[in-house]
Amino acid sequence: MKNQFFYSVPAIAQSSPVIRKIAENFLAKTPFSEKTRNRLKLAFSEVFMNAVMHGSSGDSTVDIRFFINDDGIIIQVDDAGKEGFKITPEKLKEKVKFNEENANVTQVSGRGISQIIKNWTDDYSIENSEKGGIKFTFKKFFKNDLNETAKVNLTIEKNKTNTKDLERKVFAFNGEIDESNINQKTIEIDKFIKRKKAVNKLLVLDFNGLSFFISTFIAKIVEWNKSVLETKGGMEIINVSDDVFDILDLVGIAKFISIVRKK
Repeated sequence: MKNQFFYSVPAIAQSSPVIRKIAENFLAKTPFSEKTRNRLKLAFSEVFMNAVMHGSSGDSTVDIRFFINDDGIIIQVDDAGKEGFKITPEKLKEKVKFNEENANVTQVSGRGISQIIKNWTDDYSIENSEKGGIKFTFKKFFKNDLNETAKVNLTIEKNKTNTKDLERKVFAFNGEIDESNINQKTIEIDKFIKRKKAVNKLLVLDFNGLSFFISTFIAKIVEWNKSVLETKGGMEIINVSDDVFDILDLVGIAKFISIVRKK
């Protein structure tokens, strides 16, 4: 290996912004295009948060290794396992396979590995970790930098609501959204929907200042859309950057929610 980097961080959601910045600095050392680097940053974030939320407990740590060689990069994430809920590599592989075979835009979980990792990396493996949990490894080769990956086969449910005459209610999002701040970033719109204020409303999500989000936020969008449709409303996403559209397009959101991209 030409370059190797190792980090051991607390297995808490609050570690996410710091370790994501470290991943950005690592990817900046590679010849990958900006688009590919952004995809890989999300792929890494999904694996890291999976280790934190489902493969760690108490005061455990998550070990992260970045490798650069002549052909591409390798990223490994090791967790210690969750006390009382120990998942084996075999069980996790079964879960990923199920999510791949039953991919649906209305699902509220299961996108991280089955869609994002599968489509935006060149190879991945799930093994037992020496720490006691799961070791997740994924690779990306330099030769595939600009290649477009195949899209998952999604079941699409078209939004047929006529939104032209609906009253608009705009919610703006900015910065980055991950497990450390998603509740804070989405609480206003959650309350709005819970209080039944979305009746006959066009819910407009303004992404003008949004630069990054994880799959948990995608699940939120799906839930919000379902709720507003049930109350004869609709949803639209505006001011979407190319990188953000890249994510929404991959997971199928762009096929059933109206999206207006930045000019």
